[in-house]
Amino acid sequence: MLARTRALLAVATSQGKHTLRTLGVSQFASLTRDVAEANRELDEFFGVSTTTTTSSSSSAGRHVHNSDGDGPIPERPFATRGRERHSAPVGVDSLNPGWDVAPGYGFAATAEQDRYGMSAQQPPPPQQQQQQQPQPQVQQLPPLALTHIDATGSASMVDVSQKAVTVREAQASCAVSLGAAFDLVAANSVSKGDVLVVAQLAGICGAKATATLIPLCHNIPISKVDVQLHLDAAARAVVVRALARTDGKTGVEMEALTAASVAALTVYDMCKAAAKDMVVGALQLDYKSGGRSGTYLRAGLTRADLLPSARPPL
Repeated sequence: MLARTRALLAVATSQGKHTLRTLGVSQFASLTRDVAEANRELDEFFGVSTTTTTSSSSSAGRHVHNSDGDGPIPERPFATRGRERHSAPVGVDSLNPGWDVAPGYGFAATAEQDRYGMSAQQPPPPQQQQQQQPQPQVQQLPPLALTHIDATGSASMVDVSQKAVTVREAQASCAVSLGAAFDLVAANSVSKGDVLVVAQLAGICGAKATATLIPLCHNIPISKVDVQLHLDAAARAVVVRALARTDGKTGVEMEALTAASVAALTVYDMCKAAAKDMVVGALQLDYKSGGRSGTYLRAGLTRADLLPSARPPL
């Protein structure tokens, strides 16, 4: 008997109100009677009184008749332990979310839980959530402008008299694809002499002559120029790296770029008798430091890509 009672109670508990709505009236009444009987058996087993405090007048006025002609549907007691019992008719009123069913004899839920199947504590409205989230700060960058162009559109040399003297450094690089001349350079067999040594000296001289070659560059005192060349057998090319440093009011990017360019052109001049298909390319600024714009390192490069003489604040 106790096993049958537990089975009936488990069915009633697992189905819930929403499943009961899908049953027919006859099935609903039968299930209700089974649950009521199970409640009585449990009360007798545990010694709990099953007396309800439902008035006869209210019971008489709240019967619900089913359409199958089986007579009125009895009321289902909603049992509680340790508090006053309440009853509600088994018909439509019993499915009202406002009824509170006691825990232990079915399910207990608030009106919001019955209606939506979730906790009555709802998250704050979307507008309130948006107010709680901090808004990202957008940094306004100054508009870009060409410093060597004045208000009238004419070329102009930048006035650096108000700038502070700082240590400035820059490195540039490029490559010369040698083609058929690669083997001659690697064997140091070029008729004009040692290609790499001559190109290195030419690069140093080019850095010192930058202000003469580039019209709007300042003539600045250069503290150091370092030009290094090495052969890349896989690419059959000469790779040129040039570094310049100064203690001044303007940067040395152009000095580094000029040094790399002149060194590469010297390689071409030394080898043009052996090959006409050489290509000078990939001229770029690898790194700069100092000045108002701070430090720049080309994406994809690391400290190992810079010359040993470089002193980057990385």
